[in-house]
Amino acid sequence: ASTLVPRRLFDPENLEQYFKLLLRESSEHTYGFEKLEAFDCYLVWSAESGLLALCGHYFSSQNIRHLAAPLLQSYHGLAPAEGYAIFANLLGQKVQIAVFERRNLVFFNTFDFWKPNDLLYFILLAYKQFDLNPLDIPLTLSGTLIEDSEIFRLLLRYIRPMRFPPLPEGFQLPAEAKSLPDHYWFDLAGV
Repeated sequence: ASTLVPRRLFDPENLEQYFKLLLRESSEHTYGFEKLEAFDCYLVWSAESGLLALCGHYFSSQNIRHLAAPLLQSYHGLAPAEGYAIFANLLGQKVQIAVFERRNLVFFNTFDFWKPNDLLYFILLAYKQFDLNPLDIPLTLSGTLIEDSEIFRLLLRYIRPMRFPPLPEGFQLPAEAKSLPDHYWFDLAGV
C-alpha cells in the first residue's frame, strides 16, 4: 500500500495514520517513506512486516524502496512541458495510473483489476476526471503487457494513440531479460 502526502502535511512520526482506512488491522505492518523532490511530497508506504523481514535477508534495508517512487520519477522525465500526459503501469492484476499536467503530478493511484474491462474502466476514469479525450491524449503503457493480448486490443478500441516508453540511456538488462519487451522493465529503470 502507498499514498502520496504533501510535504506540508507530512509527519514521519505517525506514518500508520495515513493507512487507517486502507489496511486491515489484523496484520502487522512496517511503514516507510521517501521524499519525492520533483513533486514536493512524500511517498508513504506500508508492507507486511514478514515480507520486509524476508527481503532483509537478501537486501540491505537501506535499499528497500517502493516501486512507485522511481516509476513516478521516470514518468516525470517523460511528461511534456505543456498539456497532459497519462501513464499506466501494469503489475500482474494491478495498475498504477499517473496523470501529469505540465510535468506536475496531479493524480496517482493503484487499482486491482480482474478483467480487461476493469482495467479499461480505471484508465478511462482518469481521462474523465480531468475532462480529457482519450483520442487526443496518448496513453503511455509500461509493465506486464504485450501487444498481442486481449487487454491491449480492448484499450486500443477506446484510447489512441498508445505507446510504450523507452528505457533510459545506459540502463542495462541481463541477457535473460531481453526475451521480453523493454517496457516490461520500465518500473525498474529508476531503481
